[in-house]
Formats: sequence, structure tokens, C-alpha cells
Amino acid sequence: MQKHTAAAKFNKNIGISKSLQDLNSRNFTHWQNHSSIIFIPLTANSSLKPHKMTRFYKVFFPLCLLLAMGCNNHKQAKYIFYFIGDGFGLSQAILAEDYLDAKANDTVSNHLTMLQLPVAGLSTTHSANQFITCSAAAGTALATGTKTNNGMLGVRPDTSALESIAKKLHKQGYKVGIVTSVSLDHATPAAFYANAKSRRDYVEISRQLANSGFEYFGGGALRGIQKDSSVVQDITAAGYTMLNNRASIDTHTMAQGKLVASSSITLREGELPYVIDAPHHDMHLTYFVKKGIELLSSSNEPFFMMVEGGKIDWSCHGNDAATTLHEVLEMDKAVALALDFYSTHPDETLIIITADHETGGLGIGCRGYRICPEVLEAQQCSEEVFSQQIDELAQRNASKQEVYQAIERSFGFNNGMAQLALNARDTARIDMLYKLRFSSQNRDASDQLMAYDMHEKETLSSLCVKIMTEKARLGWTTLSHTGVAVPVRAIGTGADAFNGYYDNTDIPRKIMAATGKSW
Repeated sequence: MQKHTAAAKFNKNIGISKSLQDLNSRNFTHWQNHSSIIFIPLTANSSLKPHKMTRFYKVFFPLCLLLAMGCNNHKQAKYIFYFIGDGFGLSQAILAEDYLDAKANDTVSNHLTMLQLPVAGLSTTHSANQFITCSAAAGTALATGTKTNNGMLGVRPDTSALESIAKKLHKQGYKVGIVTSVSLDHATPAAFYANAKSRRDYVEISRQLANSGFEYFGGGALRGIQKDSSVVQDITAAGYTMLNNRASIDTHTMAQGKLVASSSITLREGELPYVIDAPHHDMHLTYFVKKGIELLSSSNEPFFMMVEGGKIDWSCHGNDAATTLHEVLEMDKAVALALDFYSTHPDETLIIITADHETGGLGIGCRGYRICPEVLEAQQCSEEVFSQQIDELAQRNASKQEVYQAIERSFGFNNGMAQLALNARDTARIDMLYKLRFSSQNRDASDQLMAYDMHEKETLSSLCVKIMTEKARLGWTTLSHTGVAVPVRAIGTGADAFNGYYDNTDIPRKIMAATGKSW
């Protein structure tokens, strides 16, 4: 698997250049803090004795550090990329990186682009009323710097409206783009432009998209339009062009006005298809990020772009490791596009990557010290799509042989790879659920299900992703969100502020500080 070109550019930009190495070889010591470098001459004939050198550094080095920080203070973030992986935790990132390494047979190190960003932090995620947050409350914290209750969006617990960092920067002359792989009026993207007592008030939220004035929206469709088609008139009346055809989106320019762009393929809730289900589709998350960069950077004006990898959360809710893997890799490709932009604007760009919360409680490892992430490549579709296949087979009362053929085709079981061979326990569980779904036998099988650690709502599709998880030697603790701290990575102007351990409400405030604007 080829490494991203952005990674090479990234290494070139943050690494020590040859000129610095040359200076160092001529008895110079340098201290580097991004773009600020201080050189201290240390010649071979220095008259400073060792004990005096120690005193020299104790006094002089802190002064150098303060001077360097002062030199950086005039730098302000003109271009901001704010990546939010919905449901994305450190385990999801490690799974993707381990998969890349396994695919390369350990011959090279295939790091995720996002894990190469030099600044690393951790963020807490609790909401105002629960230790485990929902996406609306977490999105509100990440957008407005204020906690709210689960289920509420862009408002305080008392329902008074909050102003997001996107709105604040828009007032300061920044162009704004909002990109997501789920519907544009879903919780996380909506937190940047809407205020609602309930995250599920999609019609009202969609109308507020029209009133935002933001220059670009890209990704999924709007659920509000599904519920009330008059929302289309509100959006177009506000000066937006609405497009879902790639050829038309490709040719749209900022001179033609504000754009709401969605994929030519969106599903039941307005979301993009999972990457694993449509690997050759040309309008995934990266497409809309690339278009956003093209539009927002077309002039010399500053811009702010929020990018949500929204379907990481959805696949983790289903404990579907293979589908999660592909969604993480897709977001990583989007990060690579931002790093490409950073490589040409290193003194003016800030890139932040974080999550609203972790979903699923993904564990890297179970049953020993070895994991087998490479087996996930055998899975050909998401649990959601395979569930639809099972529904179709059930409608025509398919035979057990047909069901097994579908399972093996979709998950690669019994394909010759030793790790993917179905054992007696696997087949016993599949047989049991086949009888429950396809015949009148064993309708009351709760005791048998418990014996195999299966719940009463277990389905053939959920069982198959569970078996795949077991064969990859991974584990999950829940079908819901968790309360663990989530990773933060950063690079660029103001990135140093994202070191350490802090609350999610601090993140937008740190971003604003990097622009030199007051909150």
C-alpha cells in the first residue's frame, strides 16, 4: 500500500533541513519551535567552563525560549482545518495503523497520516448532564466551547442560544465550509450553524443552514428536506446552489456563489454509503474535502473548514470492525489533503484532529498477545448491507446452503486462510440463528442464545461481524458510546496549545486563540 504523498511533504516541512544540519556541523546548536529558530554559537575554543556553561544555559536558554515564543506570536492561523471523527478513539486509529502494517508484511512502517502530526493531546468528552455524551452535546462543546445536555444542540441547558466558532470566525471575515459523511443536519455538523432544543428537529436545523451564510456545505443530504420539501426553497432563496451531480459540482466556482453539495448516492438518513460498500464510488468524504479546499482557498481570504468522519460512529455502534477500519482510512486520506495544503502554507495553517467521543469500546486484542487485523480485508460489505441481503434471502425462504454461501462470500469465511475457517462453535451459532430466522423451529431459544453469549436480538448479520471481530482478535464492550478521553493531534500555527490533557470545551477556544481573535 502506498504512503500518502502528504506524509512525505509533512516530513520535509517539520524535519530538520539540510541547511540546519550544515549549521549544526559548524558548531552551532539550534533550538527550534516550528518556524522560530535560535542559534547559540558553541565553538571549540569556547572560554566557558563546564560549570559556567550549565549556569549559562539556566539563564540564557529560558530567555531564548521566551524570545522564540514571542517570535511566533505574530503568526496567526489564517487557514483552519478542524477534523472530528464521530465515535473515533485511539483504538480505532491503532486498528487502522496495525492493519496497514500487517498488509505491508512488516516490511515498511505504514503510519496513519493523522498520527504523524507532532502535537498530541487528550480531551475529556462528558456532557453537562451525563458522563457519557451524545454527539449533539459533544458537537456543541467542540463548536461553542460550552457544555450542554445530551440531545440538545447549540444551546445551553437552559436552552439559551450559543454561538459557534464557525459563526464567530465568519463574522471576522473567514469563509466557512462544513463537510461530513452523514447528513448535513446531523448532530456534529449542525452544532456549527444551528441552535435547537432537540437534535432531531431536522426541519428547523436545515432552515438554519440556509441562514448561516457559510460558503460551502458538502457531503450527505439533508434529512430536513425529506420531512419538508419547502426547505429547498429556503436554501436556494438564501443564495445557495444545491448540487448532487459530480460533473456540476466539479465545475462550480466560488464566483458562482455559495454551494450545498451532496453525493449522487445518499442512503435512508441522508448519509453517504460506507466506503466498504461502495469502494469505487467517487464521492466519498475526501471528494468533498478536496472541493472545499478548492472553493475556500480560491481567493486570498482566510477560511475555516470543519470535517466530520461521521460514519465511524455508525459502524462502531454495530461493532463492525472492518467497516470502521475503512471509514478511519477514508478520514485519514482527507487529513492528507489538508497536509498537502499545509505544505504550501506552513506559517498560516492550523490542522486539528479530534473526536466527539469514542463508540463501541473497541479493544485491540483478546485471547492472547497476537492480533490479526489483516483478516478484516476479507469482509466485502458492512453489517448493514449484509443485513439487507439476509432479509432478501428470508423473503424467498432460502436454504441453509444459500445462506452459508452468502456469508462466506461477504466475509471470506472458509476461503482458505486459516484464521478465517469457521469452527464448530461458529457454525453452531450460525445454524441456531438460521433456524430462528428461516424456520418455525427453536422460536424460544433464549437459553441456547445465552449459552453462546448471544443476546435475544442477535441476527445473522450481527453474528457474522462478531465472528469476524473474534478472528481478528479484537473486542468490543458496548453497542453505545463510551466515556473515555479521545485523542487530539495538531500541526501548524498555534498547534502547541493542544499538548496535554484538557476538556473538549477548550478546543474551540484554543483554535480561536491561534487566529489572534478574541473569543
